[in-house]
Amino acid sequence: MPRAGIARIDEGHYENGEWKPGRRMNGDQSHQGRRLRIPMGRYGIQKVKLYRHK
Repeated sequence: MPRAGIARIDEGHYENGEWKPGRRMNGDQSHQGRRLRIPMGRYGIQKVKLYRHK
């Protein structure tokens, strides 16, 4: 059965319709591709790239 993991997470924002990346989170911040953290009481945009493995 195929599974998916998180390859990377980019925090950022849109400015005049264009994506402006901020901080990039990799393995340590995503617990080796298993979790995406959304802080309570805070909002923002996180762009996520996934990968598939068997």
